[in-house]
Amino acid sequence: MTHARRWTIQSALTLMLSVLATSIAGLAPAPVQAKPTRLPGVQQVGSVIVGAPLSVVVQDDLGMEVYYNEAQQFYGDDSGGTFLKINGLVYGKTPLATNGFAPLGFTPISNNGPTGSGTREDPFKAVTIVEAGSTGVRLTQTTRYVNGNSFYDVDIVVNNTTDSPQTVTIFHGADLYLNFPDNLLDFGYGFYDADSGAVGAISEDNQSIQVFIPVTPADAFQESFYGIFWRQIGGPGGVAGDGLDNTINRAYHDTAAGLEYSRRVAAGSSAAVSLQGAFGKIGEIIDEPVDPAKLPALVTVVNRPTPNTLVTRGGIVTYNIVVTNRGKGQAKNVTITVPFDPTEVTVLDAVFTGSRTAWVSELRRNGLTIRTGAIAGDSTTITATLRMRVNDEVVNEADLGERIGFEWTDDRDGGVSASNATLVSVGDRPLNLPTYVFAVTPPSGLLSQVRSFSTSIFAPGEPVALWINTPTGENIPINEIDGDDQLNAEGDGSIAVDLALSDLAPGTYSIVTYGTWTQFTATGAVVIQ
Repeated sequence: MTHARRWTIQSALTLMLSVLATSIAGLAPAPVQAKPTRLPGVQQVGSVIVGAPLSVVVQDDLGMEVYYNEAQQFYGDDSGGTFLKINGLVYGKTPLATNGFAPLGFTPISNNGPTGSGTREDPFKAVTIVEAGSTGVRLTQTTRYVNGNSFYDVDIVVNNTTDSPQTVTIFHGADLYLNFPDNLLDFGYGFYDADSGAVGAISEDNQSIQVFIPVTPADAFQESFYGIFWRQIGGPGGVAGDGLDNTINRAYHDTAAGLEYSRRVAAGSSAAVSLQGAFGKIGEIIDEPVDPAKLPALVTVVNRPTPNTLVTRGGIVTYNIVVTNRGKGQAKNVTITVPFDPTEVTVLDAVFTGSRTAWVSELRRNGLTIRTGAIAGDSTTITATLRMRVNDEVVNEADLGERIGFEWTDDRDGGVSASNATLVSVGDRPLNLPTYVFAVTPPSGLLSQVRSFSTSIFAPGEPVALWINTPTGENIPINEIDGDDQLNAEGDGSIAVDLALSDLAPGTYSIVTYGTWTQFTATGAVVIQ
């Protein structure tokens, strides 16, 4: 299921982002959401451990901040920490970007520290106590750090002060930021080590890592796209989710990770768990570096038709199918399934460039299968040029475009995804337009009126740029690709954007969006009265 993402932009020059839900099943790579930026003054002060290379802040509500060599490691500084599920409700600090996860707030009791000198014999220590509403459950977290270590230690004790047994679930995790040199902020490859139970993510260059390590064996773990991760813990109004599901997303994506512990705590009794959060160079944290040869592939497929809008009966439509491995690891093979309706088109031929091993392995009545062979990483590309003739019996306005499915294998888990949809239909004359339509609702209105823009031309997860063309020819960027305000297409290739354009003079403006993978442009005109 895919839910539309919406942005709210209060000024053409200033971004204020509001994120709704994204949840995609069966597609890889998982799409990435534009996230809200942290507003000044909302961080909560708590116990501040200043060390090297780590500094750790434990807030009064068990939200946490971690800095490695002074660089933040949780998204929005503090989108991580400890959460508690009891009686079908989740308590904790609401992360900055949540996908609808809104836990109930802990009741802070005390937050003492830091004490200690940071040595192994006398580590820095913060002791934070909270209560979970009126449940009678009290949680005490002791956070320790020894200077020079790449990890912090956490001991969590849950006290049941009631006269009845209580079942509780402890989560410790975060929306990981992977703020390391030469890494796209907020992105990483999912990582799990079965021997230690460490779960987290690795940077793009395979040099740095962020993981949570269970000292007490965990009952569950998960690494995934951040919106999916939070919804496993809970939803709106503090309602509990299904819990972590022991899965890892090996693709390069906007990552979150954590551990889960479930305990049955007797009346007047307590339960304790211990874990670590580790950040830094891989060799400092895990015993054996990850073999670069076993990094995952990340394959995308783009279908660029010519003509792109209308083709006549008896005419030829050419599909340029561009297969790109955007990961670091090699794709051993990509299998591409191109569906078509034999009553509408007839396949003429297929030609491949960039590969000596790609071939059409199967031609069926209603589709064909292409196998590429091996594709190296770092944006290596293979192109299949497929020509189809439109049958004479096809009626006008018949849609020819269908989404191409594909899957790949690599030295990790491989992946499955789909291409962009094409928008070619049958008409009386061929039509090849330079841009697609960015639908606007309403197209005309007052300056203060919010307008909705949408299109479905992109590939799943594709990074897209937005900008405004003014009547005077000026280009005003709305977001930046690879920035904190990055916008990516949903699993169906769509984007949906709400714009409240202030500080603009009356006139006719163009809102433009461009996809970096498809290289498609969509424009929409808006009249400000």
